[in-house]
Amino acid sequence: MKELGREMMAELVLNVVLSNAHDSWFGIMPVYGLSRHPKTQQYLMVMAYAGHGTLEHRSLDPPTNWYDVSLIARSLACSLSDLHASDISHNDLHPGNVAFTLDHVALLINVGLSQDVRDSNVSAGAYGRNPEVFEGHEQTQRSDVYCYATMLWQLITGVPPSGVASVAVRTRAGGMREEMIPGAPEWLRWTLEECWNADPEARPDRGGCDAGGRSGRGLVGGHEAR
Repeated sequence: MKELGREMMAELVLNVVLSNAHDSWFGIMPVYGLSRHPKTQQYLMVMAYAGHGTLEHRSLDPPTNWYDVSLIARSLACSLSDLHASDISHNDLHPGNVAFTLDHVALLINVGLSQDVRDSNVSAGAYGRNPEVFEGHEQTQRSDVYCYATMLWQLITGVPPSGVASVAVRTRAGGMREEMIPGAPEWLRWTLEECWNADPEARPDRGGCDAGGRSGRGLVGGHEAR
């Protein structure tokens, strides 16, 4: 459950609409309705139970093999792709906003901070601030893609990203957000390098799922996981 103030009723409506307007593949955590805290009288958004926690919890106990990483990466990419296909960008992607009902099935939550991409002037949290935001550019679906790669990096390493992206692109080789993970398979290297491109227009679209995911051409980034 998530506590909501009156000013956040639009968030509830958006989550209910998104979670009920699509088939079971749609990557938004199902929302069942509204309740109220008996003491604080705050509204509570009632969602499906995330029995396997959030990506933040998973980062504290990173996967032990690349195959498990690829399953999570694929699921998250396809959930983000489904959201983007509805002309919605999340704009607050961080490990606490990705939940798991099953071991490798990643669903997005707290989509109230999302918005229609046609009205995309929004201020994201520090985690979601991409290099272009520090130059005054608006958040877009390509901003979500940048955060997608950062979440994968954190899932594998077990530590949050350091500093801010605007400094990283100037100081790290190739403008990467973080150092490449030693021993990373080809599909993961491709995903991180492409999604962390400092030029938003050069990043993959569809949440990094455009060349992989359910297309059958690979798990992520067009490459089969090993």
